[in-house]
This record gives sequence, C-alpha cells and structure tokens, in this order.
Amino acid sequence: EHTSEIRYCSAHFAETAKWQSPVALSIEHTLGIPVQRDYRVGWRNVWATQSGLERLRRDPAAVLELMAVSSRFSKPIEHQTWREIRSAMLTRRITEIDRVTIQRFLELMSSSGNLAEQLRRLHELRVLEQIIPEMTHARCLLQFNQYHKYTVDAHSIRAVECVTDLESDNGLLGIIYRGLKNKRILHLALLIHDLGKGYAEDHSELGRQIAERTAERLRLSAQDKETLIFLVHQHLLLANTAFRFDLSNNEAAVKFAAIVGSSERLQLLLLLTYADLASVGPDVVNQWKVDLLLQLYHQTDSHFRDDKLGEGFRGEIAHRREVILQTAPNTKDEEELTWWRSQIEALPIGYLMRTTPHVAVAELANLRQLDTEHSLAWGKYIEPQQAVEYTIATRQSGRPIGTFHRITGALSSMGLQINAADIHTQPGDIAWDRFIVEDQEFEGAPPQARIDAVCRKINSALD
Repeated sequence: EHTSEIRYCSAHFAETAKWQSPVALSIEHTLGIPVQRDYRVGWRNVWATQSGLERLRRDPAAVLELMAVSSRFSKPIEHQTWREIRSAMLTRRITEIDRVTIQRFLELMSSSGNLAEQLRRLHELRVLEQIIPEMTHARCLLQFNQYHKYTVDAHSIRAVECVTDLESDNGLLGIIYRGLKNKRILHLALLIHDLGKGYAEDHSELGRQIAERTAERLRLSAQDKETLIFLVHQHLLLANTAFRFDLSNNEAAVKFAAIVGSSERLQLLLLLTYADLASVGPDVVNQWKVDLLLQLYHQTDSHFRDDKLGEGFRGEIAHRREVILQTAPNTKDEEELTWWRSQIEALPIGYLMRTTPHVAVAELANLRQLDTEHSLAWGKYIEPQQAVEYTIATRQSGRPIGTFHRITGALSSMGLQINAADIHTQPGDIAWDRFIVEDQEFEGAPPQARIDAVCRKINSALD
C-alpha cells in the first residue's frame, strides 16, 4: 500500500513538474469541445468544468461517464481533474450505489477494448472500491507462493486483460471468446475471483460469498447471479481436474461435467481458467497446460452436445486417427495391423491435436521396438517454450514400482528443472511419459550430446 502511494505521488510530482505553456493551456481550454454539459475535450486532454468537478467528487456514476468520454475520444483525463476525483474518493464513505452507476459499470464490463486499462484507472482513483468494496482489502495484497508474481488486485485486473486479449486470438480460445453474447459476467468473475484471499478461510468459499454480495449489489438477474457465483466458487475446478487426473480415463470428465452442468458454463470456465493462469506471472502458461485444458474441455463438451459442433469435433478426432493409420507402415500382417490400430485408438486427444501424423507414427514405431528389459528415451528442443521435451517409453510388466520417481530423479540429477509432466499408458502396459524441462546450463537449445546424455541417464535409472 505504501509503495503504491509512493508510486502515485512520484507520478503526480512528475506530472505537475512538466512545463506547460499557459497560453497553449488557455487556448485548449477556450477551444475545448463541450461534451455532455460537464466535460470538455481538447487536442490533448479531457477535463471537467467546475460543475462537472462537483459531480465527480460525490458521484461514481459521473466518474464512469467521464471515463467513457475519455475512452470514446482516446484522450487522457487532465491531471487536475484526476487529482480532484482521487482526493474526493479517498475520503468518500462507501454506500449503496444507484441504478445509473450500476448501469454504467455493467456497460463498461461488457466491453473488450481497453477494459483492463480503464479498470486500472478506476482502481487508482479509488472508484472501483466504491462499486466493489472488497477491492479495498485486495489492494496491494501479497500472495505468498512460488507462482503468483503480482498482488491480488494487480493479478485480478491482469486476468481481465488476458481474457480480452483473446479478441484477436485465432485459436479455439479466441473463437469461443468472440462468440460470447454476454462477456460482462466473465469479466466480472475474473475481477473478483481472488478477492477472498488474505483471510484464514478457503478463498474459493469466501469468493462465493463475495460473488453473491456483488451480484446483489449490482442487481444482477437471477441467472447472471447464479453464473457469477459458480465461476468464482469453482474457478480452480478445471485446472485441478485437467492437471491432476488421467484424462485418458473418461471418469474424470464425467464427474467434472456433472459439476459444470452446461456447455455455456464450460466455455466460461475454460476462458476464466486460461486467463487466471496466464495472469499469474510470466511463462506460467505453456502449450502442455493449454492442451490439457482443451482436452478436458472437449471431453466434457461431448457430454453436453448432440449438435453439429460436437459431431464435428468427434469427426475431426476420428479423421486424425485415420490419417495416422494411413501414414503407418503398410503391412498385411494381421497381428501387426491390430497393434497399430489399438495404439492409435488409445492416443490421447491432446496428443492428436498437437502432433503431426509423421511424428506420431515415428513415436509409435519406437513403442513397437520395446521389450520387457529395456526402456527408450528421446528428447527434442521446443523453441516456443525454450525447453526440452523428453519422452520415455517402458513396459511396466515385471518392473519394480516407482517408474515416475526414477525418471524425475534422473532428470533432477542432471540439473534439469521439470516444468510439466504428462503421464500416459498405452495398450500392452506401456508407460509413455513426457517431461518438459529447462536445462539451465545452456542458453537456448542444448547440444544433441547433452540430450543424448540425459536419455542415457534415464534409461540407466529404469533398466
């Protein structure tokens, strides 16, 4: 809190120290275009008239109105007007909000554009806490874990920013986001999803209570209230299910679908989960995590949909399996053909979505060479993640337990930092595991000799 105040005071000092020509300032104020009676728009700034300042000091709705003018004309609010608003809000008592304030705030939350930046401004002006009082506790609240790099309030607004950035995303997440008819509940859920932190109780349970109070304060419809409470209360559900359960077993998706209840909620929860993870800190979200989220999304969505979209996805998965089978070695041996078919049918959906047919066939060919005594390991550098993916295949029959711990021990002994792991079992009791690791001894891609040495270490630990 004190650091935030120092930053604001420093910015204020820098702003007021800037020399401005009195003549230019006078001309701008004289020629400023009147907007909505109480505001003026010049060539550089937006500012309030004297009567406008009186309204701004006492009415959050007026501040939201001024913010809308600033956004519409793409002009910043003049610093003197900014100071007047902030000074008034610092001492203003939090009270019930009127319908006009609610309407303007919900209109703001329905937009995508520069929503996050406007929320930051409202937060700095101390207006946001007039609308959502729980933002006061979250201001500059530290999160003491190895993942979160931002305070609760900063993380919450960054989460909104991450989801609105999907407006220009060409992938499935962007398609789903642009297709939402009502984005405001998603944006609102992201803004308040972590406001239950900093207390002794579970923050998701407290979040449910905060969501209920927020819905009542903003006079949301019964349906929107129910959706908001669900999203905040269950904001960890998708990630916990995707990252902690074996998705090749459909049981996890069935239980997850029973909690979610509808395709519409599933879409909102997917977008919320992605934005929550992406706003935790740099490089927290990687392709492996996104693949798992999408895999669970598709598996769950199939329980809700009997329409063309669900059939289209299932058809795409079936087509990918068929292409891999056609790419496989041509054989008339019925036993070998049965082996290929069973292996391809068991490939995880996430793997099918991200892997080319030729790579899939090459890796399955490695599995076919396995015997009960020796394991196989291979690695490749992944440029976008600046990490190495190590794949390990071994027949589990007759082997001592602890395969996973033996692999992680071998990787750690080579000085590798494990970022992600994907554990999967193929027919024939074949353990087929992938580990995404950072090799901190090298800048960029490690040499092939290093990758080979790691593979030998893994094989030595397993054989």
